[in-house]
Amino acid sequence: MKLTVVFDDKIIIKDGVIYEVDAEDWSLTQGNMHAVQWQDTSGHIEFNDGTVNQILSAESEVQLYSNFFDSMQAAYASRAVSLASIDERYYVLGDLDRSTNTYASTAKDLATIQIEQVADIKREANRLLQKTDWYMIRYFELGPSNSDGAVPSAVSTYRQQIRAASHTYCTALLAASDFSAATSVADVSWPTELDSNTYYLSE
Repeated sequence: MKLTVVFDDKIIIKDGVIYEVDAEDWSLTQGNMHAVQWQDTSGHIEFNDGTVNQILSAESEVQLYSNFFDSMQAAYASRAVSLASIDERYYVLGDLDRSTNTYASTAKDLATIQIEQVADIKREANRLLQKTDWYMIRYFELGPSNSDGAVPSAVSTYRQQIRAASHTYCTALLAASDFSAATSVADVSWPTELDSNTYYLSE
């Protein structure tokens, strides 16, 4: 095992995994210690006041710090799972409960969900459309009688599919009568993006 504890910076490292632990999680007593180092079968303690390093010769002398690292690793894993379980489209993320390592959340009201989600979907639709907007600009610059300005049918179809997907989702969401109905609306089914290497190919 390789273990490093830096008290001043509240950093603990075990076998190459690093945690910068915040003050509310940090429970290790510092005293006059600056750092603890351990590798394989030996280690030492460094002090803040210039005291000569204390040599450590048994892993049991750093077991407290190893256990603390393990508990933080378990806590952070639990927090990550809790955080991932909260869909911030529909819930407001709340405070962390350090005793359970879970986050609180509060359901958004229906109007807020509808306003935010419609705006997000329209932004995404616009982002997707922008990738082929140059076809439309070229068409209007050259005029419909100029074959060099023609918009490939695959591009026209793709753009229409984007608009249709956005419209279908927004219509369903705005028709939702309550929170449950809003969260039950199927996610947007965007069309498969055109291969960017084919954008410049004309029909």
